[in-house]
Amino acid sequence: MAPLIEIARALFGVWRIVHFDRRALGFFDLSTAGALRSFTAAVLVAPIFATLTALRFDSTATTASPGRYTLVEAISYVIAWTMYPVIMESLTRSLGCRARFPAYLCVYNWTMVLQNTVVMVLALLGTLRLLPADAVAILGFAVLAITAGLLWFIARLTLGVPSWTAVGFVFLDLLVSVLISSTSDMLQ
Repeated sequence: MAPLIEIARALFGVWRIVHFDRRALGFFDLSTAGALRSFTAAVLVAPIFATLTALRFDSTATTASPGRYTLVEAISYVIAWTMYPVIMESLTRSLGCRARFPAYLCVYNWTMVLQNTVVMVLALLGTLRLLPADAVAILGFAVLAITAGLLWFIARLTLGVPSWTAVGFVFLDLLVSVLISSTSDMLQ
């Protein structure tokens, strides 16, 4: 678990990343230990995810019991936080930028706090019918586009890869997310 000061600095760094500020890296611990502590981000997002999971459970729309539904969602959550980094570690090794992977992982994970929080708040607003479904869809697409731009920037900044390689990483991240979500849905 990252210390509170490290969490605060990293989240401020994310705010600077949102502004495409190259100096933002100074707010993150880019070491291997810092990259491992950046998984604290998953702990920070978990309560929002758990709330959303509970609100989304619809016994009329699934044959899964509440226990099975919760278990599948919890396992999917852990896989979502680990599968892409495992794939990326291997890819960075193949591309010759493995030494920069801890920096990438650290910034990526902390940025996921913002992305997940925005997506989950948007989903909560839709689930609670506080926003019309069309508005949720449009805003969701906007969040996806902005996140793609941020992830491209993070890959370019931390890994030093060419632009098209960074675009490939963004699509890979999206593909992994869709795969996990689709599999989770099939298991319920």
